[in-house]
Amino acid sequence: MAEDFEVLSAVLDGEAVDIERLKSALEDPDGRRTLVAFVQLRQVRASEARALPSQDFYKRRHAEEISSGWSILKRRVSLPLAAAAILVAMLIGSLVHVDLIRQRGANPTPPAPARVLRFEPGVDWH
Repeated sequence: MAEDFEVLSAVLDGEAVDIERLKSALEDPDGRRTLVAFVQLRQVRASEARALPSQDFYKRRHAEEISSGWSILKRRVSLPLAAAAILVAMLIGSLVHVDLIRQRGANPTPPAPARVLRFEPGVDWH
């Protein structure tokens, strides 16, 4: 049955079709409903296509950005500036971290042991 209605889709696509197959498809009530469904589908698709910006819009927008030069300059300046800011933040963070470690370990002598373990060869192991 679906093959019989392919002629309806072909007509809407603007293709050459067998007129007798088209007549028989349109005589069938299911064929007429299918044709209406095809037309509705195409209208929905056409309305969606109109809702999206055209390719010309994107080309004009890109040309405006390039002609202004600001977007290119902004990209060239922002990356090195961001890299420098990250390096400065890392340097400051490492200096602060080292100072905190030095302050914690201000006493250079180790603590006294609580107990001492002594092992003698031949007695404690073989």
